[in-house]
Amino acid sequence: MGIILFKKIRSKIEEFAYPLVGLPSYQKYLDIHFLKHPNCPPKSREDFYKEAFERRYGRDGAKKCC
Repeated sequence: MGIILFKKIRSKIEEFAYPLVGLPSYQKYLDIHFLKHPNCPPKSREDFYKEAFERRYGRDGAKKCC
């Protein structure tokens, strides 16, 4: 029961907070991925957010201007 509740809370936090800082939704990614690429495995949640963070802020954590 505790794990299920934790996952629901984490999902709601991601749904609300991540767009505020410019990070995309993992659930939306999964929905689109399974529609367009049903035979390919999706990225893990960790890999998805790691790539999104690097796209947004660059590899060194600072936003690039050029």
